[in-house]
This record gives sequence, structure tokens and C-alpha cells, in this order.
Amino acid sequence: MESEDKPKLLQNNIGFFYENIISLINMRPKVEFFIKKASDSSIQFSFEGGSAGQVNLDNLMQIKQQIRAINSSVILNCFSLFEASMEWRLLNDLTTEGLSGIQEKIMSKYIDNIIRISNIDNYKSEYKFITGKSIGDLFNEAEKKMFTNIEKFYVLRHLLIHGSAMKMVSIHVSNGEFIRLDEDDREYQNLVSLLNFELKLNISKTFFPIDTLLTLNQVADMLFLSTIQVVKKISHENESKIFKKIKSNGYEQGK
Repeated sequence: MESEDKPKLLQNNIGFFYENIISLINMRPKVEFFIKKASDSSIQFSFEGGSAGQVNLDNLMQIKQQIRAINSSVILNCFSLFEASMEWRLLNDLTTEGLSGIQEKIMSKYIDNIIRISNIDNYKSEYKFITGKSIGDLFNEAEKKMFTNIEKFYVLRHLLIHGSAMKMVSIHVSNGEFIRLDEDDREYQNLVSLLNFELKLNISKTFFPIDTLLTLNQVADMLFLSTIQVVKKISHENESKIFKKIKSNGYEQGK
């Protein structure tokens, strides 16, 4: 008969999400799209990779759709990896051991609340509450930049998870009209500005909708590499195999 006083364990899923990302990246078509020319009303792509039999006008759109779908999943799994790591970091300082009665109930409820967090601001505030320090104190300057990258990508997470509409405006010109992004959508525009600067895309901030963004492997890879660096620092005390695997993985070094 099992003991009624068996310990409660929390199993994180960090390794699961990391392995998902690696599998998804390996599944992407061996074709990579780049921005060739962009204006306020149109974008032209160029591509590299693939053979003449693999890439032609008939299947080019299908390849784009596959890349968008895979990059969407890469990005969502990056946020799952990041949030699983933040959760582990917070829970690592919490325990019901030695507690009983109302104290145990309060701690158990607080642990449940940590598990339900799905917002970067809440992770930051709970870290501050538990440790008395800013989450930024964990990082060197390069890692702080990576953490900021993740923060700015959160608008993309929201769009993908909730299927949210994008804010657009209709522009009338002499030869008709076209639709562009609303510059008042500050969070999305901040992400576009970041991508323009870091990836040298040279694209108009007002004509970079989500389908264009997800066509570029560079975008998903930028989030992945930022996430890996931050996760390594957040979870450096964990000695599980997955963290050893992350530290030794060649992909993050661009190999």
C-alpha cells in the first residue's frame, strides 16, 4: 500500500520543448527565402537552396507555406522553452517541505499560481518578489540584449496563440489603394524595428505582416538563439541531461 505521505514532485518540460525546436528546424525545406526588394506596397523574395526539380513556380508557394507553418511552431516552442525555464527558476526557490496546515496550503496555492503564469511581466515581478533582485541582475550585457529580444517577440506569440487580427490602414494612391500596417501598433512596430536592425532587412516598418515575417528563417532562428542563451543562464544550476545537451549543442554556435 502506498504511503499517504508521499512527496509531491514537479516535472518540468524544458527538454521536451527544446527537442521539439531542433526537430522542427531539421524538418524545414532546404530552401531559404530572403528579402530582395521591398517598398510600402510590395515585397519581392529571393531564395537559396534546393534543386531545379524541387523549386519551381508550381511549388514555390507550397514551400513558403511549409516554412511559415514550421517557423510558427518553432516560435511557439521557443516561448514554451523560455517559460518552462522561467517557471523552473521560480519554483526552484519554493517548497512545501517542513510546512503543514495553512502554511502548506498557502505555499501550494502560490506554487499553483506560478505554474499558471503566461506573461513575461509577471515572471519578472515574481522573480523580484521571491529573490529581491531584478531578473536583469542574472545576465551580462549580451544576455540582457537577448532577454530584450524575447520580450519584443511576445507580440508575435500573442498573434499566433490567440489568432489576433493585425491593425491595418487603407492607403489611397493615384493608381488605386493598398493596405499597410498601422504605425500606431507600437508593439509590433517595435519588433519590426528590431528585426530590421539585427537582420539588416531594410524593409518598410509598415509592410512587414506576419506571413512575410514567418517566411524568413532568420526571424525564427534569431528568437531561438536568443532563447537558448537566456535559458542557459536561467537554468545554469540544473544538472539534468537536457542542459548539458543545450550547452554542447553545435547549432547554437552556428555550426
